[in-house]
Amino acid sequence: MRKDAIAESILRLVTTRERAASTVGDFMESRGVPFWWSVLRTATALTWQGMTAEPGQIWGLAFRGFLMSWAIIGISLLGWIVVVSACAIVYRLLGLPAHGLGIGTANMGFPSLCLTVAWVVVLLLGQFQTGRWVARRAPGRELSACVATILSILAFDSCINIVTAVATHQNPVLVLVAGGAAVVIFQSPCFLGAIVVRRRATSA
Repeated sequence: MRKDAIAESILRLVTTRERAASTVGDFMESRGVPFWWSVLRTATALTWQGMTAEPGQIWGLAFRGFLMSWAIIGISLLGWIVVVSACAIVYRLLGLPAHGLGIGTANMGFPSLCLTVAWVVVLLLGQFQTGRWVARRAPGRELSACVATILSILAFDSCINIVTAVATHQNPVLVLVAGGAAVVIFQSPCFLGAIVVRRRATSA
């Protein structure tokens, strides 16, 4: 795929098909600024414009997405605890040692590993659905709403990390960087969900 087609597909995530094609055409003819820098700068500017055009609506939606994201985390964690507890009871009823689950041990048992992997998969799918849910309620500004949601989660997580770092006498900068990177990675399915909604909307 040529770079102009790739650039156009990127800009179509944040603007109309016609405007994306026209903008990429201008970038192809320009020789003063690096092509991909122009694409990145324009995509960022359009995303920010979508977040600030009607801030009350976008950030209100982002707050609901924030609550939905944390609800998914809480419910999935509760489900994990219930399943693990049920497995422990079954182990006891069968006369098997409960430590065979590997819960709370340095060497995680295979059942516990499977449950943990399943929990992570559920979490990622939940974030994907959060991205779709937010994007569907912000037609034309799908990615702006998703980015606002992720920024809300990142801000909340950063506050928790700062308090934790101060309380445990850790380096707050390192904690913030590590926590921020974890949030961005963990929320990538949310961004992907918004992209899927946007693609379907522009291809219709």
